[in-house]
Amino acid sequence: MESAKHERVDTDVDQVLDGYLGELARIGTADLDVWAAKLARGDVRERFRREALAAEYNWRLSGGEVPALEAFAARLPRDEDRQAFLSSVQASHIAQAALPPQYSPGALLGDRYRIRSVLGRGGMSVVFSAGDQELERDVAIKVFNALAHAGSAGEWEQIAHSEAAALARLDHPNVVRVHDIRRDRAHTYIVMDRVRGIDLARALDELSRQEAKAGANPASRSQRLRELLATTRPDEEREDARAIVDRIDSKSWPRTVARILAPVAAGVDHAHRLGHVHRDLKPNNVLLRAGADPVVLDFGLSARVRPGADDSAILRGTPEYFAPEQARDLKTGSDVASDVYQLGLLAYEMLALERAQSREKGEDIFRFLARVSLGVHHRLASLPAGVPRSLRAICARALEPKPGDRYASAGEMACDLERFVAGLPNQHARTGRAHGALQRTVWTLRRPAFAALVLGMLALGVGAWMRAEAAGIWVPPSIAMSAYSRSETGASTVAIAKDADTLSIAPDAKENLLGIEVEARSPSWVYTLGVTGNAARERGVYPLRPRLFGQPESDDPPWAVKVDVDALARVMAYPIDGKDPEEGLLVLALEEPSPAVESWLAQLDGSVRSSGAAVPYAQAMREFEEVAKINVRGLAQRAPGSIEAEVELLKNMKVADSGQATEGLSRDGRIKWFQQILRVRRKE
Repeated sequence: MESAKHERVDTDVDQVLDGYLGELARIGTADLDVWAAKLARGDVRERFRREALAAEYNWRLSGGEVPALEAFAARLPRDEDRQAFLSSVQASHIAQAALPPQYSPGALLGDRYRIRSVLGRGGMSVVFSAGDQELERDVAIKVFNALAHAGSAGEWEQIAHSEAAALARLDHPNVVRVHDIRRDRAHTYIVMDRVRGIDLARALDELSRQEAKAGANPASRSQRLRELLATTRPDEEREDARAIVDRIDSKSWPRTVARILAPVAAGVDHAHRLGHVHRDLKPNNVLLRAGADPVVLDFGLSARVRPGADDSAILRGTPEYFAPEQARDLKTGSDVASDVYQLGLLAYEMLALERAQSREKGEDIFRFLARVSLGVHHRLASLPAGVPRSLRAICARALEPKPGDRYASAGEMACDLERFVAGLPNQHARTGRAHGALQRTVWTLRRPAFAALVLGMLALGVGAWMRAEAAGIWVPPSIAMSAYSRSETGASTVAIAKDADTLSIAPDAKENLLGIEVEARSPSWVYTLGVTGNAARERGVYPLRPRLFGQPESDDPPWAVKVDVDALARVMAYPIDGKDPEEGLLVLALEEPSPAVESWLAQLDGSVRSSGAAVPYAQAMREFEEVAKINVRGLAQRAPGSIEAEVELLKNMKVADSGQATEGLSRDGRIKWFQQILRVRRKE
């Protein structure tokens, strides 16, 4: 009876499988979910899924295609199904020719490297532990597939050489080192450092299992990681040549996470600066040595840095760790922004002990990629309550959906992680001024000698130093010049590139205004001056009273507009008529209103009204210096040195000779200037 039941199940699976493969052969694609739904029982459907995917993989491989084994396996939600799928593929006679050979212990590669054991196997390669007979050292050898992911052995050799060339140039304590690249029996292999430890994926899985099944306290996570690393490290193997840094903070898991990720990000940044992106950063490719000292592995998908470009039309990598642009464009990409996003996914997974993006049971790969393309920013709210605000901000900045909104480099992320460990506010991921000031205060008071100095100053009634320190965390806004339509409704705005040198205006000059677009990361006050140039390039300035785009005109407008955080402010400055061959703007952005600047602008305004002409540029700068000196006594309540810094800033400003924008900061960072002058021509 039981035997007949199994036979019926086998028959049902075979019939559905035949139908699936028949549709695949006819039109080149088939819906796995639709065919699986023809089977009644859930366990039978899962069996069909893995057998169908294995059959499809081998069918495509035999037809000369280059299917990605990991992408196929990722379509199965359960680990046991993925393992069964891989076993089925590896058992196939077709795949055997493509998969790396299984060298037995004692085998000698290239008359030099003695195989000891298998360290790991994936769809792309097998990694063996071996001994270098000539130099008497332990090594790891990665043997690449010949056909499984590329159309020819030659293409795979090119990939292998790419990884070897990339690694050979890298010299960073947290990146694996490569020693040699060779061929054996038509297989290319790379000889690398034998790094001992466990991969981050295994460590996180074990910590999660302990808390789910054994009820382990999350507060003891750091200590349990130390114990895990100690129990899984073979005692008989020799120490690594490079020094090991203990990165576990037994009192704080968030600090442990930051201490592990900071050198990972620094190592990735080192690769970026040498021109290579990793493109497959995930916990499996980060090995933890003793003390959780990390080493970045597997540059097999690395490529030359080419922002906005792609080295191949093939999507490679692990779908669960794709950046939104990779999932959206179905291309691996060659931009550092994707690596930064994957670092953010690492941070989230370490803090939450779960992936930020995972496939749901039965979810089609393309539906999953559609979700990935939207980003995971919304999931940051689900991070544990104990994750500090500044560390959340680091994670959020790395996981911005738009590449341009992320950290500009992995080095910036490493910097913020190191500052978090040190108790200092972030430099590149915004947390808010009050929070940053609090962190600085805590950092100061943790250092007895420094705290004594500050308290002594306060006891003498000298608080200016502390005010200056607090003011120093103001983040200058980004500024770009724009041309605006005078109409308030349906108006168009055209940002002018910073390297532009010409502006064309419409015949009706009244419709044209110059202005700026300001994106503030801290509340800022913006002052503007017009800059004109005649045919002889004699430059003059005159004060302007700017207003926000769409804001009604006022009888007594202020000298400055306030720009709030997280809003793109469009500031209109003045109309242009094309009579002057050169027009431009000088912009001053400050963290607070400046009576000195406003006094200077008022004096300039009087000069312009009396003479009917712009004030010569050099004269305007001299007058500002005089005004600032006159008003210093009236501004004694402000931090000393602030007015002098403004004077120094304006004295050293130079008029741009072309349309290329110039900008800079005062010595104390309280004021940013931006200037751009364009040649103006009227359209016919």
